[in-house]
Amino acid sequence: MVERIRLSRVARTVSGTGFPPSAQGESSGDLPFLKVSDLALPENRNGIVTAANWITTATAAELGARIVPPGSTVFPKVGAALAVNARGFLTVHAVMDNNVMAVVPTDIDSRYLYHVLERVDMAMLDNGGALPFVSDSDVRALIIPFPSREDQRAMAQRLDAEAEALYLAERRHELELERHSSVIAEVVDEHLRECDVAVPGQLDHATYGQSVAFAQVFTSREEYGCPDYPMLTVTSDRGVAVRDMDAGGRAPSEDLSNYRVVRPDDLVVNKLWARFGAYGVSEVEGLISPAYWSLVIDRNFALPRYVHYMLRSKRYKVELGRLSKDMPPNGFDLAWAAFRKMRFPSVPIQRQEVAVRRLDEVHQELTLESRRLSLARERYEAALHMSVPASGIALAEAVGI
Repeated sequence: MVERIRLSRVARTVSGTGFPPSAQGESSGDLPFLKVSDLALPENRNGIVTAANWITTATAAELGARIVPPGSTVFPKVGAALAVNARGFLTVHAVMDNNVMAVVPTDIDSRYLYHVLERVDMAMLDNGGALPFVSDSDVRALIIPFPSREDQRAMAQRLDAEAEALYLAERRHELELERHSSVIAEVVDEHLRECDVAVPGQLDHATYGQSVAFAQVFTSREEYGCPDYPMLTVTSDRGVAVRDMDAGGRAPSEDLSNYRVVRPDDLVVNKLWARFGAYGVSEVEGLISPAYWSLVIDRNFALPRYVHYMLRSKRYKVELGRLSKDMPPNGFDLAWAAFRKMRFPSVPIQRQEVAVRRLDEVHQELTLESRRLSLARERYEAALHMSVPASGIALAEAVGI
């Protein structure tokens, strides 16, 4: 039976300090000054080594900033970032702003502690106020599993190996995604040049070249309310997919009579998030929110897969973003009239087929890397669950320790 103890017995907490604008802006110095955004820097994914702002030891003393040692685990302690559960492992001495907290090991393996804290959902420590917030005392009062030092090191080594494999899989996926985007951009730019289309937006007719308006290519599918169909969603990374109803989010209405039907090869657009690439051609049948568009593609002008790649290219993403108007708090609304005026290059269907074959090959490689990344993430999560079961972590008052 593994002993369970209060975190305060084996670690201490350090909260950050205010970081006045007058002290910001230096890219070198003695100490990185961590903000929440620095946790997401690519350089820090395998251990925190840098920050956007640096200060000298003398400035740290003037600000009253406490220097945090290497081996500490850092995370957001306030605001919306708290729910993301981001973590960082310090490999250098650093200071932090007042939106960040550090847990400094005093009598526990530092890497084991990092992985334990990866299992903590900080939302359970939230004080319930209007602004999410976690206090030092609540973190110190956490109950964690405390195996022998030898077992801590063994668990940490196993988890570090899985974390490294996950990091490498993420990096390979990023490189493949960059190649994927580059090839799409190359094909789209070539076809726009051939058709003499300067920019695929609402420009003077002289710049349209050999192109047609979106109004000729896309028409709205006016089919509604098939309750037996699965609910669909559309995102910038996945395109159109069957919605995971267990993953949370807003539940669909009980009355589905006005939900739009999507057929395979329809273009689906989330007009409130089109600015961020939330659109794609569907491979499945289903229902979408009435706020989305389900569009039939005229195959006299375009192949569905060609449309999918074309609209997800940088050129079209930029133009759709430009045409989307800020509509707080819901997003950036893309007007139907503005969308219909955009231009589509008049590329012969045979040329589109050649382009699609090339782009499909690249997409298959990206899909393969995505699967490898999912497997690496599952392996890490499984190893973490086996080594540090969530049932071993609790609030002090819940277990009376």
